[in-house]
Amino acid sequence: ANRLRKNWDRLSPWAQENDISCFRLYDADMPEYNLAIDIYERFVHVQEYAPPKSVDSQKASERFTTGLQVLRQLFSLERSQLFIKTRKPQKGRSQYQKKQREGKLFVVHEGGAEFLVNFTDFLDTGLFLDHRKTRARIGELARGHTFLNLYGYTGSATVYAAMHGATSTTTVDISEKYLTRTQANLSLNGYGGPLHTTICADCMQWLKSERGRYGVIFVDPPTFSNNRHRKQSFSIQDEHEELLRLAMEHLSREGILLFSTNFKKFSLAPGLLRDFGVKEITDQTLPMDFKHKGSAHRCFEFRHRNELEEDAS
Repeated sequence: ANRLRKNWDRLSPWAQENDISCFRLYDADMPEYNLAIDIYERFVHVQEYAPPKSVDSQKASERFTTGLQVLRQLFSLERSQLFIKTRKPQKGRSQYQKKQREGKLFVVHEGGAEFLVNFTDFLDTGLFLDHRKTRARIGELARGHTFLNLYGYTGSATVYAAMHGATSTTTVDISEKYLTRTQANLSLNGYGGPLHTTICADCMQWLKSERGRYGVIFVDPPTFSNNRHRKQSFSIQDEHEELLRLAMEHLSREGILLFSTNFKKFSLAPGLLRDFGVKEITDQTLPMDFKHKGSAHRCFEFRHRNELEEDAS
């Protein structure tokens, strides 16, 4: 209870000052209370991390119940405002797979845009809160440029690009369901039509056949992925070099590519550092409500080497 109040007292003024209505309140700050608690305006989204085998399951259950009681009291929550999930170790998009029943979509706000979130059907809601500053950065970079969003998920980065003046956007994802949400998010903010296209395809295969070039590219792939469209599984550590080289072939001469991964043990291939101008910008993309954890994601900025050398001269 004290930790939740302490976090609220620290984060609430910051959120109000920066017009942030969706943020992480608590992220397993205390090992015995292994929860992630996210505020989505008037709703609270709670994820219980499955306890390790070293922790007694009965005690873990009791602590989880205690945590929920404190949460309800602290925020005077009604049942309809609280959503609870259990997160178990999973690979690839299994963490995004649908639950049994259809859930309602709610509208939340960020950075002057509106986004649809789903608190019940998937482990993740459709809006990754740790990428709040990444999306804002994409919006700034995309002004006056064409924008490509690879592994676009529900298109929140695409909305930022469109809202801040991208001349066109292209969002690629293997999931038709995510692309439907991308289209809905764009429409919700007044965008659509031929300048904002969505493509259902395997990103690596699509890059091999695509001929266009883009001024800003965002690459945010899953850590692991197994799907029926590929003969083999995808691993970001094993395949990021091929993926990023393919993506860089579609980056305009003066363009910028942002690459993000949430794989905690990720190591960037030395060949990429040799052949491209690469700068890690994680400190600039991790928002305050995630910085204390330090591992929500890592983010890198890529440019063509000749452009970087000209800037330095």
